[in-house]
Order: sequence, then C-alpha cells, then structure tokens
Amino acid sequence: MRLYCHHSNIAISHVDSNHISFNDSHGKTAMIETNVSLSQKLLNMYYYKLSLILAFLLYSFHSLSQTIDQRLKELELTLPEVETPVATYLKWKQVDNLLYISGTGSDIFGKVGSDLTVDEGYQAARSAGLQIIAVLQASTGDLTKINQFVKVLGMVNSDPGFSEQSMVINGFSDLIVEVFGDKGKHTRSAIGVAALPNNIAVEIEVIVELKKQ
Repeated sequence: MRLYCHHSNIAISHVDSNHISFNDSHGKTAMIETNVSLSQKLLNMYYYKLSLILAFLLYSFHSLSQTIDQRLKELELTLPEVETPVATYLKWKQVDNLLYISGTGSDIFGKVGSDLTVDEGYQAARSAGLQIIAVLQASTGDLTKINQFVKVLGMVNSDPGFSEQSMVINGFSDLIVEVFGDKGKHTRSAIGVAALPNNIAVEIEVIVELKKQ
C-alpha cells in the first residue's frame, strides 16, 4: 500500500514493525528505522486510553458505592430516634414508588423574626431535615433506595413582619443536598404561617421517589 503526500511529492512505500520507507517523485528512496515498532506504539496508545477509562470507571464506582450512612458519618451527623405519632396520622405513606412524609417539626421553638433570628431559623430547618432523614431511613430500611427528592413544603412560624422564609428553609435544602447530592435537589415552597403546633419554629413536608424494584 502506498500513501501519498501530494504537496511534497513523497510517498510512503513500505511500513513494517521496524522501518518506514519513503519514495520521492525522482525514484529516490529513504528509510527510517524506528526504535519502537509501530504496532507497539499503537498498543501503548491503546493501553493508555484504556487506563484512563478504567480510572474514570473506578472513580464513578467509588462515588456511587459510597452509602448515605458514610456521608452522614463524614459530615458528623447523627440521626435522631423516630417518634411515634401522637395523633391519628402516619409518619409516612407509600403510593406506588412515591413516598410521602408527614409534616416534621424541629426541636427549636419560637417565631422567626421576633423570638428567633434567620440563622436560628436556618438551624431549625436543618434540625427538621435530620429528623426527616431518620424517618426516611425507618420507612425504607435503606436510604440508597431513594431515587430522588421531588417536592418540599417548608412552613416557617413567622412574625407578621418577617419575609425571609426562603432563607430559613435553605437550612433543610442545603442539608439534603449535602447528604444525597444531586438526588437531593428538589422543587420547593417556603411559606410563613401565623403559628405551628407547640410553637415549633419550622415544619417540613417531603415527597420522594423510590427506585423501582
């Protein structure tokens, strides 16, 4: 097989494992000896590309195999005990592959904007988030069964003049994304209410999608 370079009138006349021969338009021949065979070069290139692919796959596998429990441990977070409902309702209910979590309150009390600052309200929402993760653990038995968070309703016990409810509920949203990554990203409503049961600062409802079995 001959490969031509038209602009220079030079043709590659022969290629083997150790030599490349060239002919010009005047019939002159030149030969280049290669220290490494062409096939070996191609093989080295193949192995290099394969090593990159394997490295990427190993990294991806490590990220996927890391459990939620490991992330909670890395973040130094401890899930609270799930309390039994004191009224006639369920903590959770599954319909098909959607899991509905009842409104879950924080262990911080008072009205945000008068009794509590925005930062304290943020911590209250984060506290409610830990309790919701505990409920999810109890309801699924394995947090890796969660495919994604779908919808969040955050209610903030607000002073009449307070209007930064979204900043407060960020405490919940930030926690969920820290723990669940992209699966924790969700649609959300953050509203202010005149009062919440027992004067809790925050109450949050959640809908999650479970992986299909």
